[in-house]
Amino acid sequence: AVAAVGVAVPVGALLWRPGWIADHATAVGERRTVALADGSTVELAGASSISVDFAAGIRRVVLREGEAFFKVAADAARPFVVEAEGTRIRAVGTAFDVKLGDGSVSVAVSEQSVDVAVEGRSPVVVGSGQQVRSSRRVLGDVRGADLAVVGAWQNDRLAFRETPLGDVVADLQRYRVGRIVLTEARL
Repeated sequence: AVAAVGVAVPVGALLWRPGWIADHATAVGERRTVALADGSTVELAGASSISVDFAAGIRRVVLREGEAFFKVAADAARPFVVEAEGTRIRAVGTAFDVKLGDGSVSVAVSEQSVDVAVEGRSPVVVGSGQQVRSSRRVLGDVRGADLAVVGAWQNDRLAFRETPLGDVVADLQRYRVGRIVLTEARL
């Protein structure tokens, strides 16, 4: 029984991580660009992972954890769809960032536009220089995006503007080994 528990706990811990079943993943602090079979590229931020499923009629990528920047090769016959925690982003040829937070998904567009939808809702169009956030499968309002802040990680920097401290700490966790703990809940 002790041996079974000794094997089951580590295996269960590995399977619990979203990146375990991913096709591409980065470690804490790592950044990597992945070339997809259709000519699109995905730049993965630290501690991020994706699964890729390209079929005859659709190109589908699931962001399992972290953040990724997608530069999509145009193909009108096969839409490019990114799924992340109940949010669906549809593009044909564009560039955009998708970031998973604590129960939320942020989408920021740097080129052209994408359709963003949550289950059971009509999609909204997010254009170049705009962003939208979904939380618990509720889509927020489309607003302007500070693309320099959103994409700072692609230049080995992190930038924050009017961001709750808890969100800052969560982002920092993807770039350093160890744990950051806030001891004051009101912080």
